[in-house]
Amino acid sequence: MDQSLRELCESLQEIFPNGQIPPGRNPDIGCIRLTLDEVKLEHRPLAFYFVIPFIAISDLGRLSLAKLHITPLPRSRIRLLPE
Repeated sequence: MDQSLRELCESLQEIFPNGQIPPGRNPDIGCIRLTLDEVKLEHRPLAFYFVIPFIAISDLGRLSLAKLHITPLPRSRIRLLPE
């Protein structure tokens, strides 16, 4: 996580080398209004919801046969805010 924050800070420093965001507006940026904008729904057949769990279970089985295990980071390595 520290590396990704460093990369983000470095990319911002490349874009704004003096640390100042220039005044003005960018007409290409739009606002997302979560309560007002239309939500595009996608209808799926009911069979879709029965098939997907079987695919997920078979993938987990193949991972365990290949001795690949997903392990989370230890809590000591997880920090939400930089120190």
